[in-house]
Amino acid sequence: MAKDIENDNKQVEILLAAYNGEKYIDEQINSIRAQSYKNWILSINDDGSTDATITILKSIARDEERIYLKSLSSNHHGAAGNFLALLADSSAPYIMFCDQDDIWHANKIDLEMDAITAAETLYGADTPLLVFTDSSIVDKELKVVNPSRASTVPFKSDDVTLAQLMVGNVAQGCSMLINRPLVEKMLMHPLPDVFICANDFVMHDYWAIVLAKIFGKIKFLPTSTLDYRQHETNVIGASKDILTAKNGITHVLKNPTILKGWISRLSHDEKIFISRAQKILEMLSAQLSEG
Repeated sequence: MAKDIENDNKQVEILLAAYNGEKYIDEQINSIRAQSYKNWILSINDDGSTDATITILKSIARDEERIYLKSLSSNHHGAAGNFLALLADSSAPYIMFCDQDDIWHANKIDLEMDAITAAETLYGADTPLLVFTDSSIVDKELKVVNPSRASTVPFKSDDVTLAQLMVGNVAQGCSMLINRPLVEKMLMHPLPDVFICANDFVMHDYWAIVLAKIFGKIKFLPTSTLDYRQHETNVIGASKDILTAKNGITHVLKNPTILKGWISRLSHDEKIFISRAQKILEMLSAQLSEG
């Protein structure tokens, strides 16, 4: 279709933060190479792996001219720092974040590019935009545990609110597509160390969606575009108690100790909500008053 040809002329830069990913990283990269959308480049930064990750990456990169191995640092600055270093080094008009252990569906980039192109038509190409999708939760053998991760995260899908985001992130970085205006906002307002230390906005993707809400627009696609693999070495994964919403609720109701813990967690989340809101208002008060 003409629309697909037009979109395919817009380059997407995929950022992959690697660390000891020898077990699954080749499968993830192969799923990217199988994308129906062809105008992509993959920028990878390794954070000091001690396994065979680098050897695997070098072998794959020799066969794929669209893959670039970066040397931004190997100081173990964690997933968030690794992604943010890649983001600062990026240059393409559209950016996607990629975990090293998932599997992307073949139409992932196409679907998200269609959505962000439509949003640009509606809101303007200079508007900071973020598109995110659903995902399928799978086990380490790629057996589906829950076909919809979004079903385990309560949020208003047609209008993600700032209040929701102050309580917690509703989106996965691995499901996001962002445009250059949002990248510029992220670089202009870097993730503050005080937020990370206070466990308020720990990850790059959380910060991205908060800034998209404040300065631009967010679009959720209720379609799974990847298999979100759960295994023993996930940095951040789906809670075992909410892999399925039904099982999670049943488990809580049958166990008073867990129910008490959830109530305590709600109180903790309320305190974090206040802390996040205060820091956002303090840091961005000038921009908020202007906009």
